[in-house]
Amino acid sequence: MLKTIQLIRPNEVMKRRSVGHSKLYDEIAKGLWPPFIKIGRASIEPEHEVNVMLAAIVAGATDDERRQLVQQLVAQRKSLAHPASAA
Repeated sequence: MLKTIQLIRPNEVMKRRSVGHSKLYDEIAKGLWPPFIKIGRASIEPEHEVNVMLAAIVAGATDDERRQLVQQLVAQRKSLAHPASAA
């Protein structure tokens, strides 16, 4: 079953996260936020990942819990791209 994936740009992510460019990219470098996906020159992020990360922050997730969540989200990207191998 194909899911619709909404993609958003870095500016929208920063707006929803209420942080600036430097803070967001620092969190990405530290593994506290999923890296953007590059498509050509564009950077995008799946909206559901942003929502999951924001929920974790609101719930008070520790840095280690956020890193683990980032790893899970990035791994899910691969299973979404290859649904037959996920089954």
